[in-house]
Amino acid sequence: MVEIREATNKSWVLGSEYFKEKIADKINRPMNPRGKGGDRKSKSYKSKINRV
Repeated sequence: MVEIREATNKSWVLGSEYFKEKIADKINRPMNPRGKGGDRKSKSYKSKINRV
């Protein structure tokens, strides 16, 4: 029940990985939440920011 509510509230697709991949291909949108934050002083974080 918690999974359904969270997926609905955050507009994420709920289903198997196969199903999510098929939907992602069709709508060109990520199906899983991305990680949050990061160490803003680290080289890897800064390099990610510079690529965007």
